[in-house]
Amino acid sequence: MFNIFFFFQNYLLNKVALDYNSEYPKGYLECYCKKDPIHRYYENFLLADSFLCQTWTLQKFIITFLSFMAAFIIVIINLTIKTMFTSAKMLNFLINN
Repeated sequence: MFNIFFFFQNYLLNKVALDYNSEYPKGYLECYCKKDPIHRYYENFLLADSFLCQTWTLQKFIITFLSFMAAFIIVIINLTIKTMFTSAKMLNFLINN
């Protein structure tokens, strides 16, 4: 008996893996992994011979983490410069009076 769900699932996995390995990917992997991230995290892609959703999740986490870290570093630099200028003004005020 032909199982259409199994056929479609394999077709979809192959299409996602081929898109991921292509020179100009269209983003099928992101759409595929976002749809059901908990169940698809350990799904093995036969054409890629790896767990592509794990790779995608890790890359997405790193990109998001770096974005937040860049903003955090800018805030820290801003506070440091503000503190330095405030301290310099206070020191200058104390020296002159």
